[in-house]
Amino acid sequence: MNDKTREDLVFELYYSYNLENIYYHFNARLNNLLVTIQLLLSSAIIGDLSRYFPNTNFNILIGVVLAVLSIVSLVYRFGEKAALSQVAKGQYQALIKRYPKMNDDELNNALTETDAIDNHIIGAFCDISHKRSAIQLDREDDTKLNCYQSAIAWFCGESFN
Repeated sequence: MNDKTREDLVFELYYSYNLENIYYHFNARLNNLLVTIQLLLSSAIIGDLSRYFPNTNFNILIGVVLAVLSIVSLVYRFGEKAALSQVAKGQYQALIKRYPKMNDDELNNALTETDAIDNHIIGAFCDISHKRSAIQLDREDDTKLNCYQSAIAWFCGESFN
């Protein structure tokens, strides 16, 4: 069991759940935002806004922005990442409901099994998830989020105030 206490295992469970949850919300919201912007810009082209701005290449600018947004959506696949995180989040959520009835070895084995479905998530999400898990488990936490992490937390619907 690698010398992990039950508290460590429970924290790892909540941390993993929160990491997938925050990553899901980030990707789903970013995907929705990009799709909304694409629809609005497409409507602007259909409405031919360049007739209201005769000395500009407004439609060309909108077309370039649309192309860039489409490329970003295609390459980074935010919707797909959100779906994968939702599946992993569901596994951890089920485990959170079952863990009080498990002994330490069973919990460790269940965490090891669910590691196989984890997404590779790094960066700002880690500290946000750590902070959320510490709050949920009433642990002392001195994690300070920088402005970037705070903005991502806000975008994902997290508030630590």
